[in-house]
Amino acid sequence: MMTLAEVLTNRHRWEELSKDFKLKNNHGTIDNLQWFVTHGHGSNRFREGFEEAKGLAKNIINNHKAGNII
Repeated sequence: MMTLAEVLTNRHRWEELSKDFKLKNNHGTIDNLQWFVTHGHGSNRFREGFEEAKGLAKNIINNHKAGNII
């Protein structure tokens, strides 16, 4: 379960971590987070903060899909 405030904080953290990554789009939408989890490792896996960014993205996506955002 995540509050909306937690989601927004995690999304902001993801956007800050990924600002220098090679991405389709750096906005923290669900579609962009899903693209990052699926395709982002190719050009970014050796960049500092990649693992944390991927964990944040997965956490947001999983809570969104499960309807666990309050």
